[in-house]
Amino acid sequence: MKGFIFFVILSALLFPESFSRAGYYQSSLNYRIESIFGKDRIYKGKSEDNLFYKSATLTILEAKTHPEYLSPENRFILRRPTDSNDPDYYGSRITVLTYNTIEGHFKIHYTEDNVNGDAAAGSDGDLSTIPQFIIDIGVAFEKAYAQIQSLGYPALPGDGSKGGDNKFDVYILNIPGSFGYASYDDAPSDVYIVLDNDFATVPENLDPEGNQKGAIKVAAAHELFHAFQFQYTTNMADNGWWMEATSTWMEDEVYPEVKDYLNYIGLRYDDINDNGKWDIGETYYNIDGSIAGTTGRSLKWFDKPEVSLDTYNGSYEYGTIIWAKYLSKTYGTNIT
Repeated sequence: MKGFIFFVILSALLFPESFSRAGYYQSSLNYRIESIFGKDRIYKGKSEDNLFYKSATLTILEAKTHPEYLSPENRFILRRPTDSNDPDYYGSRITVLTYNTIEGHFKIHYTEDNVNGDAAAGSDGDLSTIPQFIIDIGVAFEKAYAQIQSLGYPALPGDGSKGGDNKFDVYILNIPGSFGYASYDDAPSDVYIVLDNDFATVPENLDPEGNQKGAIKVAAAHELFHAFQFQYTTNMADNGWWMEATSTWMEDEVYPEVKDYLNYIGLRYDDINDNGKWDIGETYYNIDGSIAGTTGRSLKWFDKPEVSLDTYNGSYEYGTIIWAKYLSKTYGTNIT
């Protein structure tokens, strides 16, 4: 966050005549896009102090709603990674491979060429073999798809021949500032998903199969549920907080063993003075129960009872899974 504040102040000093409300919004939007993909992806420089977004979906939707504010360097996010007229995702002359899931609902696009840092985890350069990382992604999406449909949601519409055929397209490339995002072409019916290529920068989770496998699972369930949500609305201004809260809820419905959502509700602590809040010096714990420390604990959902339930600020809304879990356990899944 320090980097963003410095960026805003510097912009105001260098360009005071353009630093209006619109100018601030434009700077903010572009900075968020650059943080998601890493500054080095845009400027070929060093990426430092970038923000991290559990899901970049609502930022991408925001950019699609206001494309006039995007800088020329960031307009690539308006298109699919494999669009023939856009080399800014994988880059030119990069071989993009595909893997079709056994059940047949998904086509996973990936590369083993790491010249731009996009090679899928476990790539060995042998194009005749498929990295286990890619297979795991396909398995995670198919399980999430079956679970979501079992709750009564209609099947997702096909996108015609976009992405190569009528299967749902998932693109794997380096997104150091996020798990990934869901987006669409000209209409929400033509939806696709972009995920990170190794999940090396995501928070810890409790999946017994390991952090990377857990990240694959929750990213698949979360972003796929966004794709289902798009069929009802893409109005993130009014519904963004609930879209993120319920997508996080869906992670736990499909993959309850992962519990990534614990990172967003507030780490458990010893309330030694019994004042109902964490104070410096009180021990707090990582999500696996190990001691994290006595200073530097971030304040999350349960630490902010004064914050409105419908707040959307890039973090709080994920902790609102607690409200969604309460509603679903009390009244059933029809509340979504």
